[in-house]
Amino acid sequence: MTVAILRGATSFPRWMCAATPLVCILIGQLLAKGIPGPAGVLLQGSQLSLANLLFFTLTTITLWNAHRRAAASASAPPEDPAGPRP
Repeated sequence: MTVAILRGATSFPRWMCAATPLVCILIGQLLAKGIPGPAGVLLQGSQLSLANLLFFTLTTITLWNAHRRAAASASAPPEDPAGPRP
């Protein structure tokens, strides 16, 4: 996934390389181990699901925004190469 994003073969911006499922899972594991008590136990049991939730939430937001930007640029009038006229 990271290679495809870096090559530009996807609709994802390059910063999404930092939010791949592997990275989200590793961050979830670190957070779950760092929280003591019952809350830490709950997070350790659900960290994979929370990592997937984080990844798919970021993916959805990113792709929706990319779709909106593409639609806005397609409906915008073409720019004059000579620049604005007085």
